[in-house]
Amino acid sequence: MSIETRMSRRQLLREVAVLGGGLALAAPMLAACGPTPTPKVVKETVVVEKTVKETIVVEKPVVKEVTVAPPTKKEVVQLRMHVFTGIYGDFNRRRAKDFETVKPNMKVAVEDFPGAEYWVKVRALFAAKQLGDVVWNWISGGIAKELFHLGIQRPIDDFIKAEGFDLGPWYPNVVEGLRLDGKTIGLSPHANPCWCVLYYNEDILKSVGIPPEPPKTWERLVEYGIKAQVTEAGKVKHFGYQAHSSYYDFLAYMRCWGKELAYLSKDGKKCVIDSEPGIKEAVQFNWDMRFKHKFVPSPTQIEKSARDMWVAARVAMTYGSSNWAFHKEVEGKFKWFAKLQPPGPRGDKGAECNPHIASITAQSKNPADAWEWVKFICNQESGVIKGVMGAGNPGARRDSYLDPRVLEAIPEQRENAEAMEYAVVDTYAHNFRASEVIDAISAQFSNLWLEKIKPEEFLKAATKEVQDILNKPAP
Repeated sequence: MSIETRMSRRQLLREVAVLGGGLALAAPMLAACGPTPTPKVVKETVVVEKTVKETIVVEKPVVKEVTVAPPTKKEVVQLRMHVFTGIYGDFNRRRAKDFETVKPNMKVAVEDFPGAEYWVKVRALFAAKQLGDVVWNWISGGIAKELFHLGIQRPIDDFIKAEGFDLGPWYPNVVEGLRLDGKTIGLSPHANPCWCVLYYNEDILKSVGIPPEPPKTWERLVEYGIKAQVTEAGKVKHFGYQAHSSYYDFLAYMRCWGKELAYLSKDGKKCVIDSEPGIKEAVQFNWDMRFKHKFVPSPTQIEKSARDMWVAARVAMTYGSSNWAFHKEVEGKFKWFAKLQPPGPRGDKGAECNPHIASITAQSKNPADAWEWVKFICNQESGVIKGVMGAGNPGARRDSYLDPRVLEAIPEQRENAEAMEYAVVDTYAHNFRASEVIDAISAQFSNLWLEKIKPEEFLKAATKEVQDILNKPAP
């Protein structure tokens, strides 16, 4: 057999082995070609290589050219705020700067008017359809209700509901005052218990042998007043006490004779000045301090104002606004302290809750932006800033009144915080003629303290004049 033939056969064997026949198939074929070989067991590892083909899909990035416009500048919203000239105007101007820092797309123009013309100015702007976005007003005497009747304020219940705004931090009596006819007419940036604090000149009291502690009853205060009145060379050096005398401050005083006393019935339809025993008693007691015991200055003896009399040390004791802050004015002049007025004969503590209200106006073109401003000036920090800077009471919330920064700067605010817990909101004229009612009562008080009329005459005259106003139709 030729080599080529053998090679061909061997190649065949390999092919057969690869195809799977193995040695069993190769043996008979080999026998036909030559002698039978000695059988051997051969162990062979055959490595079979298998080619696996995969198709991998590779996505190539697609580059698109996009033209991006430069960011547009947000339009600045201009808000207008109407407020009283003085401490309230100063406070709002300060907070407007802070607000514009956190809301750079908003600007607030504070437009302030003197108190004597404020309400007239607000009504005139409204009538001319030129009213701004937010108006500062208050509840006492029914002023806010009168403005609401005219359509000046916009209710904010939709904003409160939309964001679940929490009124919990405000005193409950403040929240009560914010709601008229079931609607919330604003938030309160300021509330005070109104003229329920008495101020004592410690130096004068000590000079006449009176201990530097507040009297616990009004009868005891009379004793203090008589003793503290000092006359030299026929002229009063300092009066014993400066007493409550006009609509708002007298309301807080007379509630010592009944904590819910008011000039009008709860429904605002009847004047009760001549029919409420507590009012009669309070008027008579005040009259006696002035004209029986003679230690209270008459209106003609008051130099400039009640506040000026106190700062000048012309009175040993005085009623005062709960938001008086004059530490710098009297610093180094005399020592003093402040406490709540004593309770009345039946233990009643007198105070009037007067929430001031920041209301969005019905003519605002940007009510949602105005809402942001209203929330800002009514938050806790605004209350603290307001109190510390001496711009009245520290807001209308407990967390502002009791903030350590406030109590450190003005310790007597602790007295006001206590009074806020029991102060009662005033009643309103049912026919929205609050301004007329206030003017009528104030005019009769003036006649009383000038001795033009006696207490009984005052009670009758004031009642008749106010009732005539209440009998009129709404304007």
